[in-house]
Amino acid sequence: YQDKVYDISFRLTGNKHDADDLFQEVFLSVFNSIKNYRGDSEFFTWLYRIAHNLFINFTKKSHRKVLSLDYSQTENDEDRPNTEIESPKTEEPQEMINDTLFSDKIYAALNQLDVKFRMPVIFIHIEEFTYDEAAKIMNEPIGTVKSRLNRGQKMLKEILEKDEPH
Repeated sequence: YQDKVYDISFRLTGNKHDADDLFQEVFLSVFNSIKNYRGDSEFFTWLYRIAHNLFINFTKKSHRKVLSLDYSQTENDEDRPNTEIESPKTEEPQEMINDTLFSDKIYAALNQLDVKFRMPVIFIHIEEFTYDEAAKIMNEPIGTVKSRLNRGQKMLKEILEKDEPH
């Protein structure tokens, strides 16, 4: 589970330092509360719920804005989580470059969304959770998750269209 938890930690926080801290806190919390896991949901859903709660606490305590997912600022590619967006496989170098640039634009735009709209987009479209799983992780009704997802998608589209050269 560690790779998936680190990826979501990075996507939520937007930088390696905070992702490392959140990642560590998640597994410390899991270790300390594993005896409380009742099996009402999948273990992975429970694990993501812990990450979600700790991230919310992190943003409330720090009173700081989550940093940008500008990967050009990371020291090397090892600091970068797996952010590949599924696309048709190709061997053409130019198409591979375009896919990477598109992926970076998506994540940069995604990071501009408020956390309450960013999280449903990440959970549903990137992590591929069901609405029910995302609702459990976020501790929100399914209708709220769907509404925030819809609004987040519209906001994401507006950001991407605004940044697109005409």
